[in-house]
Amino acid sequence: MIEEKQLNSDNKKFRIIILGFNNLTTAIIRKFIEKSSSISIICNLQKITESNMKHFLKEDKIKFNQKSDSLITDLENANIQDTDLFFSVTKNDPVNLMAVQIVQNIFHLSKDKSICVLNNENLATIYSSMELQCINTSNLITDQILNTLDRQ
Repeated sequence: MIEEKQLNSDNKKFRIIILGFNNLTTAIIRKFIEKSSSISIICNLQKITESNMKHFLKEDKIKFNQKSDSLITDLENANIQDTDLFFSVTKNDPVNLMAVQIVQNIFHLSKDKSICVLNNENLATIYSSMELQCINTSNLITDQILNTLDRQ
């Protein structure tokens, strides 16, 4: 029984929602495509190149949702209540912060399953201290550079 339970958790396929479409979105999709049962992307569809759209629509588990003026409606339309992981990766830090707070406080997705990317290091520090899962791109890049230099 324990072995079967372990096997089922190892094979779990995640339902993922991503707010925003950019290079980070495509990297997340590539990393998670095999571990996901579905990936929904909320974005402005008019800003996605035709080649990107065709490439990702080949995958039957990827779905695009047009972004509107209501973040709550957009999240509901993407079935946020049924998701396992939420990433907010727009280029707008306040939107990313607001999205994670909405997902956690209105839709009750746990803090460890809702992650936002922030470019502003000060905001990342403040909101991380409030137990929001924030990834700061500047810190990631500089940490990677330092790790590379340390290995030389």
